[in-house]
Amino acid sequence: MSRLPTPGSDDGTWGDVLNDFLAQEHNSDGTLKNAVHLSGVEAITGVKTFLSSAYFKSGRPWIDVVAYGADPTGIADSAAAMQSAITAASVSGGVVFLPPGNYLWSSAIPTIPEALTNKILIKGSGIDITKVTLSSGASALVDIARPSNFPSGTSPVTFGNFGIEDLTIDAANVVDQHHIICGTYSAAHGHWPRINLQDITVRRVKGINGYVDMTATNSRLWIDLTVNNGTASNQCTIQHIIIEDVNLTGGTQGIAISGERQAGAATDFSNVFIDDIHMHRCKHDTGVISSTLATFTNFIIVNRGIGGQVHISDCYGKGSADVGIEIDAVQYALIENTLIEDARSAFYHTCYATPISSAESKIEFRNCQPRRTTLTMPSGSTGGTGFTALANSNFGTVGEIVLRDCSWYRKTTELQLNGEAVVMNGAPRVIIDTFRSLVEGLNLTDASAYTTCALYLTVSP
Repeated sequence: MSRLPTPGSDDGTWGDVLNDFLAQEHNSDGTLKNAVHLSGVEAITGVKTFLSSAYFKSGRPWIDVVAYGADPTGIADSAAAMQSAITAASVSGGVVFLPPGNYLWSSAIPTIPEALTNKILIKGSGIDITKVTLSSGASALVDIARPSNFPSGTSPVTFGNFGIEDLTIDAANVVDQHHIICGTYSAAHGHWPRINLQDITVRRVKGINGYVDMTATNSRLWIDLTVNNGTASNQCTIQHIIIEDVNLTGGTQGIAISGERQAGAATDFSNVFIDDIHMHRCKHDTGVISSTLATFTNFIIVNRGIGGQVHISDCYGKGSADVGIEIDAVQYALIENTLIEDARSAFYHTCYATPISSAESKIEFRNCQPRRTTLTMPSGSTGGTGFTALANSNFGTVGEIVLRDCSWYRKTTELQLNGEAVVMNGAPRVIIDTFRSLVEGLNLTDASAYTTCALYLTVSP
């Protein structure tokens, strides 16, 4: 049996013993006998040692974008290589891996195909270790492919079964009307109609340099999973969505998971059903500190649709000239341990859809806090509310609202209409358990037309 030389012995045979030992796994030139150098299609059997330079084009353990021509130095375009890797993975599923480096998208936006049977996971080596830099030629990480039944069709096409993890996306302040990480939106078509979105995960992703358009001409939406309801005969769904540990800076909107009415259609959103939505430890800061626009939002859930179960926890939003978190028409939503800072309306709830009755809907806020310290709006404008539930005159009342261990803080000298901590207008049942409110620094001189108060509560009979 071959062995290593024994110190203090093997006199005169030390070299022979060592050479015999090394010869078991090494060739005479020093290379490993069983190392695998992939080149083309090779069958791999037995016990092999994989070198760090080996790239995999298909199968396990991953599909490496570098094997398809991606450039980790960020000089050459890598979008085409990513598309090839996604296409290969779509056959049987698997991990599309981006090794450490900076990858440039410049030729086109890679697309996710419809009706994936097996899951595709786009995975980097870690935040700030793998970075994808976008450009005017490719302004998003991934898009969904054009639905096969667009613009006509009788049944929705399903997209999903994919995930994105462990990378940084540099939006490079590109001016464009398009989502940035993943979604369904572009200026060319709005939101796709007649589609289902399901089983989508985004985890440990950082987004930087999202373009902020103060004219509201170009909407840069980081994650926009929104379905256009198409026609009344189509039942569309968005379900099983998990977004965790996502940190986004800039852009018009952070995360939207919602329905949208088709232009010219009736104002009934009952055919877009949204369920099993999870958003945890997510952050979005628009970077806006002064605005006359109501177009900047952090998080919107359900909106024009019908919601089932929603859970949001440990999130942070800042700089919204519209809403921090809007959540509408759900059966049950729990929002906890969440801070919304400098929003026009921090936590907002209404109902755009008739099928959710007040007896079926409940939204619970636990340990949530709106803070208003630096965002400025024009004198006399409305906004500045902490928690708002507002019945929609077209669709009826909202459901039960619960606030537990929540607080509201405002430090400002602005004069604004409706700067209240809590506004519950049309809610049939409101439970407030331990609520703290502080207003600091407001000058009420000549401000009799303006209201800034700790609690403004209107409950429908």
